Amino acid sequence: MPQIQKLDDKLIAKIAAGEVIERPASVVKELVENAIDANATEVLVELVEGGKDKIRVADNGCGMDPTDAHLALSRHTTSKISSTDDLFNLTTMGFRGEALASIVSVSEFSLATRTHQDTIGIKIIPTTPSSEKAVTLPWPGSPGTEIVVNNLFFNIPVRKKFLKSTTAEYSACLEYLQALSLTKPEITLKLIHNGKEKFFSPKTRNTANQAKGLGEYVLRQRLCCFWESDLVDKLLYAQAESDYGFCELLMSPPGLEKATTRNTLMFANQRWVKDKTLRFGVQRGYHSHILKGKHPVCCLHFSCDPALVDVNVHPSKSELRFQYPAEVQGLIAGAIGNRLRQGDWAQLEDKSTQGWPSLKADSMPLDQNTATDDPIQEWRSTKSTPFSKVANPRVFHSTPKTSPTIVPAPTRLSGSTPQPATSSIRTTAKQLHSPQIPPSPHKTICWEDLQYIGQFAKCYLMFEGEQGLLIVDQHAFHERILYEQLKQDHTLLLSSQPMLIPEVLGITPRKCAIIAEHNAQIQQCGFSLRSIADDQVEVAAVPTILQEKNIEETILALVDVIAQGLSNTEAGGYLSHEILSTLSCHSAIRSGDELNEQMLHNLITAAKKVDFFHNCPHGRRVLRWHSKRDISKWFDRI
Repeated sequence: MPQIQKLDDKLIAKIAAGEVIERPASVVKELVENAIDANATEVLVELVEGGKDKIRVADNGCGMDPTDAHLALSRHTTSKISSTDDLFNLTTMGFRGEALASIVSVSEFSLATRTHQDTIGIKIIPTTPSSEKAVTLPWPGSPGTEIVVNNLFFNIPVRKKFLKSTTAEYSACLEYLQALSLTKPEITLKLIHNGKEKFFSPKTRNTANQAKGLGEYVLRQRLCCFWESDLVDKLLYAQAESDYGFCELLMSPPGLEKATTRNTLMFANQRWVKDKTLRFGVQRGYHSHILKGKHPVCCLHFSCDPALVDVNVHPSKSELRFQYPAEVQGLIAGAIGNRLRQGDWAQLEDKSTQGWPSLKADSMPLDQNTATDDPIQEWRSTKSTPFSKVANPRVFHSTPKTSPTIVPAPTRLSGSTPQPATSSIRTTAKQLHSPQIPPSPHKTICWEDLQYIGQFAKCYLMFEGEQGLLIVDQHAFHERILYEQLKQDHTLLLSSQPMLIPEVLGITPRKCAIIAEHNAQIQQCGFSLRSIADDQVEVAAVPTILQEKNIEETILALVDVIAQGLSNTEAGGYLSHEILSTLSCHSAIRSGDELNEQMLHNLITAAKKVDFFHNCPHGRRVLRWHSKRDISKWFDRI
């Protein structure tokens, strides 16, 4: 007996509805996007009980004539595509022709519409889930379209049972409209819930007349409807362009990160999406600038030729498939990385500090008399009695010298020969063709105008200046400096210090096996190791930068990094960063180390030779300003 049978149209419609319509927010999304495609400039959304009882969407778009209105309720009918080629050149929000038919099949539905040319419109009330039969009435409403969806999932009790609370469903609808307002500033959006106005976003014009994108002004204005204005004020604006697209974003500086990705909004060709390609681009941009496990506050807008992206991957169109995903990631990561490395965010603690004068790196003199040939070692000197204050507040005066250019991306340590840092970023440089924000010297600190006060808790260095009080974490500060120097020149690791008597380390067989497997890579870091037993390793030489450091602790940490990096394919490109940050961390001065005057002087001189030092390679904050006004408030003086 045959087991396969053809499904009837009613069941097919309900199955299709399950792919498109998940909850009231799905209905709101489909109907509002249809309104946008109809060239509406005003859209009203009205909800009752979070949309579970009633959803009403009204717009002032072009409307439909009676023939189109009836046809629009049928499955697979659309005015937006006519051939296969149109699928790869989409400029509209919707195109599938399934939304209205799916909504009709799972609700009590009515559609009223009128074109601008007609004096009276039409109202259609389907009497069957397949919309084959419908009551047609005249409608004297304004030009545009009004759709009412009552009693969602009334004929599918199982689906209705899985709807969440009224508050949760309302919040999902509100979140969608808020996100939509960030990408459609030319449209007025209004949301009414249970008879009360809950959200209103009027039209916003770009006062800067920016040729591409929305512009910083529009983004900030719209984001204030989504996030607190105090948070929006602290976000940084960045943009970049290449042959693969254009991106602009408002992004949080290090120190404003969150515990979840909820505050990362992404838009592609004016669609609100949750796409992994864009997300990875953001993560790459923040790499080494944010703590592990934390996520930035970010509103990203990406636009490209519609032919370079496929939006027909998921029924909700929230996931995309880019033709050049690596190049898209590189564009976004480059825009974020370049903006963060400008460093001006380090002074944006609050509104009282935003007006502080900013000084560029090329205004920072270097002391040519005290600088050594080895930038890694120049901070070192023979330890002497620690001091509490430098007698001359301008001990860092010296002859001007241009800071070196630091490549913005980490390189991979692989093979038997160390590769120059520039070789691994040629692809990225190509991706960032004609960026609007080129790498430039970051706004930073004029050390010559600061007076060293002293060391607190053998961990924090304190400086006084006209701007206020500057507090620096000495370990994180030195760690970032070493990281930047090693990233610029990997050959610094090849300077090894042979041990007079080889040291034997007792380690686990697993770690011993990792050392044996990746010994060539470890040698590139300046180590000379040899397995002499299943649980013993002989250390014959170590990098010069690690002399007088805990060698066993460093080697074990390096082995853990290599093991984790090789076991994660996503992290493969960042293995070099992980290795360099580990070596920098173990080579840097520690919390508890006392610094004498020469060590401090060399540390500041080394900072002037790198273009970024505001957070350590693990993303931790290095320095913090406190204005005189803030300190006066602490003691109730103002």
